[in-house]
Amino acid sequence: MSQRTLEELFASVPEHIKAKAIYEHILELCTAGEEAKASSLFESLCSVPGHDAIKAQSAWQLVRHFINHGCLKKAQSCYAVLEALEQSDIVQEIRAKAVHILVHALLQHNLRDGCKIWLDLAGDLTSNGLEWLLARTGLLLLQHAYQNSDTAMMQNVYEALCCLPTTPHSQKSLVQAAKIMQRQEDTAPR
Repeated sequence: MSQRTLEELFASVPEHIKAKAIYEHILELCTAGEEAKASSLFESLCSVPGHDAIKAQSAWQLVRHFINHGCLKKAQSCYAVLEALEQSDIVQEIRAKAVHILVHALLQHNLRDGCKIWLDLAGDLTSNGLEWLLARTGLLLLQHAYQNSDTAMMQNVYEALCCLPTTPHSQKSLVQAAKIMQRQEDTAPR
């Protein structure tokens, strides 16, 4: 019996397992602080058709990593990959989590960018179960827009919040949002 090489064994592994191995390697590279290699491997992964779930998970890991290291522009570019993927339930779930942490990171730096990505996701939402997270993120945006006296942004966020499917968890955020809007109306000059 002849000895097989690792390359021959790897060639016999199903595609979804190979894709998962690439995701794991991206995660290892991020952990090791080798962002450039992780980003390069991620770009290569994105050039392969299909495998949207692995691409989304990889993008999520990179978004988290770049936010934790203060690289918001890189995090936003990885998030852009999530926006471009086929919006399956798993991709939307990952996208909602990414928007939540990205908005938190952008609040102090670029509230408008945070609002834009949140509004885009709110308009694309097709999956149930994410409303609570989307509502919490929207409420956070609304609070910051209120603190900055940005009434136009407040109105846009509030309207999008009102269009979300209502669940008990999202309803709590909507009630709080209505209170903020009422407070704004009560303090507005007449």
